Amino acid sequence: MIDLWYCFTDLADDAALLAEYRALLTDEERAEELRYRFPQGRRQLLVSRALARTALSEHAGCDPRVWRFIRNSYGKPGIAHPAGTGLEFNLSHTRGLAVCGVLRGGPIGVDVEDRRRPTDAVALSRRFFAPSEAAALAAQPDANRQDVFFQYWTLKEAFIKGRGLGFSLPLDRFAFVLEPGQPPRVTFEPYDQHRPEDWQFARLRPTDNYQVSVAAWLPPPAALRIRMRAALPLRWQAAPRAAGDDASTEAEHCPS
Repeated sequence: MIDLWYCFTDLADDAALLAEYRALLTDEERAEELRYRFPQGRRQLLVSRALARTALSEHAGCDPRVWRFIRNSYGKPGIAHPAGTGLEFNLSHTRGLAVCGVLRGGPIGVDVEDRRRPTDAVALSRRFFAPSEAAALAAQPDANRQDVFFQYWTLKEAFIKGRGLGFSLPLDRFAFVLEPGQPPRVTFEPYDQHRPEDWQFARLRPTDNYQVSVAAWLPPPAALRIRMRAALPLRWQAAPRAAGDDASTEAEHCPS
């Protein structure tokens, strides 16, 4: 079961709450906050870090302040303390929304993008995507192209984050197949003992403005299950709701 937590960052709109989030952080994380020039960027960092700590603490039954994190050589965060939780997590944020996925026992990657962002979908796909993906995107009607582009983009980012390799794994080395009524599947030449069939994916929309994708290492016969919940860290969290691939969910701005 993947728990997918999300928070609309504009809800964290008072200085007292942001100060509480800042108090959860390590000295290193506070220094990272100061490197953001604009208040919006600092708020997104504070909310996303508080969201991750809240989500992990819900699973582990500990105080959000106890978590310590490390990054691998490609920048993927992992848990340094407390040890032995068996939890994996991944975090993503874009303008207005932070998302955190938590999974017990296997790698996970999460990506979110603002679908309102202007994008030259065809040009970017030709530059970064696998040839089959670029061709599939170019064949889409104009009205669908932006939507499909963000599905591909978030799936690809979620996968490289799940693999823990970042952009050292070129985006054109693997390709997604999107078929109506079917969950996404990935194709690639097996490497590092990873097989395409061992990865499962889902596309979700907390609101129509945002595309979220999840990648999880779940070898057969495991089935991908996702629970989504809206939250405002340290204030409230909504009841979790089951979600599947290509799910659109009504935004929650307050506790249910």
